[in-house]
Amino acid sequence: MSVHVQHAFAKWTEVIPEGEIRRLLKYQVKYYFGGGLPGALATEHLAGIVESVGRDLLAELAAGESGKALQAFNYSKTAGLDSLRLLLLQLLVKRQKLPYIPERDYHQMMITAGAQQSIYALLDATLNPGDFVLSAGPSYLGFVSPVVKLGGKVVLCPSDQQGLTVEGVETAINVIKRRFGVAPKLLYVIPDSDNPKGTTLPWERRQAFFEIAEREDILIVEDAAYKEIQFGGERIAPIKTLDVENLRVAYLASTSKEAGVLRLGYAMLPEDLRAEMEKARGFYDLCSPVLTQMIAERYYHLDLDSILKDVLDIYARRSNAMVESVGKYFPAGEMTHPQGGFFVWWEAPEEAHFNAKGFNEAVAIPNDILYVPSEAFYPVKGWKVDEQARDLIPVSPRKNGMRLSFSAVQVPQIVEGIEKLGHLLKMHLDR
Repeated sequence: MSVHVQHAFAKWTEVIPEGEIRRLLKYQVKYYFGGGLPGALATEHLAGIVESVGRDLLAELAAGESGKALQAFNYSKTAGLDSLRLLLLQLLVKRQKLPYIPERDYHQMMITAGAQQSIYALLDATLNPGDFVLSAGPSYLGFVSPVVKLGGKVVLCPSDQQGLTVEGVETAINVIKRRFGVAPKLLYVIPDSDNPKGTTLPWERRQAFFEIAEREDILIVEDAAYKEIQFGGERIAPIKTLDVENLRVAYLASTSKEAGVLRLGYAMLPEDLRAEMEKARGFYDLCSPVLTQMIAERYYHLDLDSILKDVLDIYARRSNAMVESVGKYFPAGEMTHPQGGFFVWWEAPEEAHFNAKGFNEAVAIPNDILYVPSEAFYPVKGWKVDEQARDLIPVSPRKNGMRLSFSAVQVPQIVEGIEKLGHLLKMHLDR
């Protein structure tokens, strides 16, 4: 006889639902424009590295030397291997012009289980219930949902074709200070080809956000997940380049877009923040696997410009195919034109009263097409800036748009799938 047991779960489990992207993974469709899966990876290089690491370890064991093999399959420092941290900071100084001396400053680098763990550890180490956090609206749910989970208060600020607006952030800060007597604690920014919209901040806005952070004593969380996945136009320096004293910006990056889905993130952090994040991370999984870090270290010793050129060429062709196809086959609406990253954003006019989630379930998925509806990129609770009233109002998801991922779809399937989706959209909206 079985007995039904009703377990008592944490309150957040009642508030925060399963992520929409994760929920949509249950569907198997021909035209998958859903999750941002890295679809152009240096797999041959990585496979060769895995093979070489194994050969080297076997050779050392055959020579009666077991030290490196024991290290490779053992625990290590929570912050990561010193050699990998030094190498990654050297690359950030060389490739992104971060203003640091690697041999002196690499201790402020931290290796994590993906950039997602960097985000969670940072929030875990900084947020108290009631603290205000600013982000673009729509936003990356992997950031704003943990804010809500930890008791923080999300305020979504306006964004346009160039990303988060300075005016929106200034308005949010002024209203929060006027109504609640405090300044926001964090400002979250994806400057390059952001998730979900694919927009890129111009240099002037990056400068403005740093000046605001200095003035208001706000920590900027610069999510650089797509920094190396830029295939159009001039590269723009990170906000972190302005943080000469390493006090104001947490710079978070990921191997998943640059190498392979090794589940290794890396971050350059202010010293006190790095120490507290390291403490928090110690309670999650103690450390990243040494073997994976060894693979990453060998990868980042290769000629990245040569490797990434091939990767970026693939993503550029896929992005161009999607942008051109949406422009050609979709009904009238607003779309973004990404210069990097994985995503194109499209919204129907508000007067169309289009419900993208309902259409996805009832029409798109049955026709072998899947995308992520726009409402998936809003937290379950929080505020947004009302620019006309210069005030905050409860957040309400925009339901009339979709995020279309081109990263893991071949060009012919992109063109074919977007044409089919556009035809279905036009029939639906005409009715």
